[in-house]
Amino acid sequence: MRATGAPAVGPPARNNITLEENGCVVMEHWSAPAGSGGQSFNNYDRSYGVWRQTWVDNGGGQHDYKGNLKDGNMVFEGDTPAPGGRLGRVPTKLTLFHISPDSVRQFSEQSADSGKTWTTAYDLMYVRYKGPKRP
Repeated sequence: MRATGAPAVGPPARNNITLEENGCVVMEHWSAPAGSGGQSFNNYDRSYGVWRQTWVDNGGGQHDYKGNLKDGNMVFEGDTPAPGGRLGRVPTKLTLFHISPDSVRQFSEQSADSGKTWTTAYDLMYVRYKGPKRP
C-alpha cells in the first residue's frame, strides 16, 4: 500500500487480508514501515442490511463505519478520532474503488463542520504482492 501517485521509493506498507468465520468476516492486518499498524474487521450486518467495518491501530485509534456498494464502489460512512489527539470524533467517509483484480484505491475524507464540507484525509493504492512469499 502506498499513497496514490507516490513514487515506489522505500518499502510500502503491508496488508494481509483473509476471510474468517466461514467466510463471513473479512479481516485485515496492516503495518507501515514507520511502525504503525492495526487491524480492520469487516462483516455484513443482515439485521441492518449494511456492511460494517471496525478499524483499530497501535496508537489507540478506533474507526467505525457502515456502508454498501454504490456505483460499483464500497462506500462507508462513520466517525473517527479527532485529529491531533483531541477528544471527540469527526464524520468520515471511506470509499474503496475497484481498479483491477490486483489493485484497490482507498480514499478517505473527513468533515470539520458536521458533514457540510469534506477534505481528503488520505488517498492510498493497494496492489497485490506477486513476489516470493513473505515471512
